[in-house]
Amino acid sequence: MTKRAFIKKFNKKNFLKAFYLFLIITLVAATTKFGVLRANATLMAAGKIALSDSRPSQASTTYTVSFTSATNSVKCFVIMFADSVSNLDVTNGDVNTSPPAGMTTTSAAKVSVSGGTLSDGDWTLYNSVNGVLQYEFATGDAPDGSTVTITTSGITNPSAGTFYAIIATYSGLAANDCSTNVDTTNYIALVTTSGISASVTVDPALSFSIADYDSAVNGGDTPSGDFATSTSLPFGTVAANDFAADSHTLTVSTNADAGYTVYTKYTQALTNSNSDTIADTTGTNASPGAFSGSSSVSAFGYIIDDSDYSQFTSNTWAKFTTSNLAIATANGPVDSDANHIEYKVHISNTQQPGTYTTTIVHTATPTF
Repeated sequence: MTKRAFIKKFNKKNFLKAFYLFLIITLVAATTKFGVLRANATLMAAGKIALSDSRPSQASTTYTVSFTSATNSVKCFVIMFADSVSNLDVTNGDVNTSPPAGMTTTSAAKVSVSGGTLSDGDWTLYNSVNGVLQYEFATGDAPDGSTVTITTSGITNPSAGTFYAIIATYSGLAANDCSTNVDTTNYIALVTTSGISASVTVDPALSFSIADYDSAVNGGDTPSGDFATSTSLPFGTVAANDFAADSHTLTVSTNADAGYTVYTKYTQALTNSNSDTIADTTGTNASPGAFSGSSSVSAFGYIIDDSDYSQFTSNTWAKFTTSNLAIATANGPVDSDANHIEYKVHISNTQQPGTYTTTIVHTATPTF
């Protein structure tokens, strides 16, 4: 071989060596930059971080981290947050990071460590480095390959936008310094989202109905006839030393926060065209009593069954007045809340003849 041919062959051989070396260096650098190679660590499966509230700058947010770790004995779980993927370097146990703007993890508190046969009480949270949640167990433990879940509360979310995280485990621990990376997750992208402002307007509501009940109320008398309507109470002709009675159902529906009260009154005593009147029974709304009508005394009154008015025991009656008297109530919103009132009139042997009239007024008053 000539000298010239030897030199040519030598240069070609060295050129190929240099080219292959350059190619290998370039591939290693590229794969390391994009996270494909993480030293000698194993890649974890199914890394996930769930936020209890994704609003920007939301304080007291709970982060639930789950992953499937290798079965090696580990002493550290590190969850690192950063403003970019390039700042998530956990291969050497370096927990310094560039946390996302506005994020605070130094006030975080451990909620629980579970799964993977790990004991919750063994693990403590070290949170002195903002952007890093470091769970430590000096003795170490080996997950069984099932999903590990770590829940941490008291975190303040980043102020806006996308941020990134990575989860890593380590087999070494000394003075809150984790070392010897065992495995890591892929990079995890997270994002804060503004809440959706929802509003709805509910109008105040009240309905009140009066209907014939035609039954005795709270031990009162059996109605003497089915004559009451929603707008009238025609007792008809009542013989001397006899009575007439009938009853109404009072039904209220309202969305008033503090409920309602129904009041009753009459416009006057039962009065005829000669200004003669039928006396009222002697009991009052505050202190009902036995009905006072007899052969010698006429009487007119009412009885109710709302349990909030416990003074109305069985078969005790009260007089109407020209001022409102409370006869039914509820302390909150109700739907079709029904109570009853019975009316009774007794005519004495000496009651003057004539048609006696008055107007009974029931008023439902809500408290919004």
